[in-house]
Amino acid sequence: MTRPHYSLTFAVLTLAGLAYTVLTSLVAPALRSLALDLHTTATAATWLLTAPFLSAAVATPIIGRIGDMFGKKRVLVLTLAVMALGTLVSAVASSLPVMLAGRVIQAFGGGVFPSLSRSSAMSSPASAPRPAPAYSRPCSESGPGWAS
Repeated sequence: MTRPHYSLTFAVLTLAGLAYTVLTSLVAPALRSLALDLHTTATAATWLLTAPFLSAAVATPIIGRIGDMFGKKRVLVLTLAVMALGTLVSAVASSLPVMLAGRVIQAFGGGVFPSLSRSSAMSSPASAPRPAPAYSRPCSESGPGWAS
């Protein structure tokens, strides 16, 4: 079985991370319009920004553990499906609670990105241990210098 090139994997992860970033931050400029459309206050509408970050913070370690147990590829596909489901729920929302539920589901699916980017960086050939440059070593290791 051949593995795809690391550049392709990096490009796909970068694109998915960019899409998640846009999904989480795109609400900020539209908060006032969303508050009016959802018949709620601006203060209540700010939960559309806060709730996804809380959801992703909770999801990240859970998804990381599930990825360790069942494989990164399966978990990535599943979480992207969850993120799509959350996007669909948010798109058809006509009230604040439904929109919040969609945003929380969406962000729970996006909780895979911190875990996935860390694990893919650790499994790439570029992550092989290398000695630290001399300027970052303590003086006792790097030989004679200003501190000697």
